[in-house]
Amino acid sequence: MTPWSQSPFLSTLIVAMTLAAILLLRNILHALPATFESFARIRRGSADIEGSVRLSRDRNLTAALCLLPFVVLLSRFRIYDPDWMEGFGAEGHFAATLGCFCLYLLTRLLLKLWLRPRRGWQDVYTMAVRFSYSSFIILVLILLPTCGILLVAGVNDLTIKWILSDIIFVFFALYSFRKVQIFGLACNPFTTFLYLCALEFLPTALFIASAIVA
Repeated sequence: MTPWSQSPFLSTLIVAMTLAAILLLRNILHALPATFESFARIRRGSADIEGSVRLSRDRNLTAALCLLPFVVLLSRFRIYDPDWMEGFGAEGHFAATLGCFCLYLLTRLLLKLWLRPRRGWQDVYTMAVRFSYSSFIILVLILLPTCGILLVAGVNDLTIKWILSDIIFVFFALYSFRKVQIFGLACNPFTTFLYLCALEFLPTALFIASAIVA
């Protein structure tokens, strides 16, 4: 099995991701202030992004660019590490993790389309759904420098795994709370809870279960 540090494919992938970020740096920098504002100021920040075609496009592009770095972290530190991946080398583990995460995203997409309201509060629903993109960007921007600092400090992989896992858990809890606030703009508490369970808790629980159940 080839370790991460000796994998030409994964090293090339990391270089390619870095070059892509540099090439699209203008779009990223345009999206970031509004992205952070949408998390800090739910109603106004999210409305500003969704009301601007360019901002929304750049935010979505930045979220897409964050996908591979996030999967790299999940695989590199075995944050997502089901038993059936035990014998996989670095490339195989990354590919399998990417595939599983894409299935998770597909599940979220199908649920989003299925549960979309037909009338009344589509704008709030869209704002809530796309708030996930902004939150994902912020999460990755927290994880990447944290990981870099820990590696430079010589922290071992297992400790980094648990630190990153804790950050993801805490951030998901905060993100869920903020999403409740968005749904609360148009829904009663019970309806908000049902939407949160269907759009967030169900696909996330399935993804976690896929890593636990052999």
